[in-house]
Amino acid sequence: MMITGGCLAVDVDGTLVTRGVVNRKVLAMIHQGQAQNFDIIIWSRRGRDVAVNAAALAGVTGALCCAKPTHIVDDKGLTWLKDTVVAVV
Repeated sequence: MMITGGCLAVDVDGTLVTRGVVNRKVLAMIHQGQAQNFDIIIWSRRGRDVAVNAAALAGVTGALCCAKPTHIVDDKGLTWLKDTVVAVV
């Protein structure tokens, strides 16, 4: 997948890390995004500490680590999704 700019938000559970093993394909996407000055967000439904630990396990620095977003506030409602790439890995 070619990343072209913006913000890359990566889930931990089953995406970046599965059973304690880092997904190298997802890690490569993160590195590619960092090389292109993307903001990187690493999130987990299990909370911020899990996201922080996953980033450390993967060797990712400079990312915003947080719990899974439960609320999104946007003046466009959900129409912004049409401009969002969702990759299933």
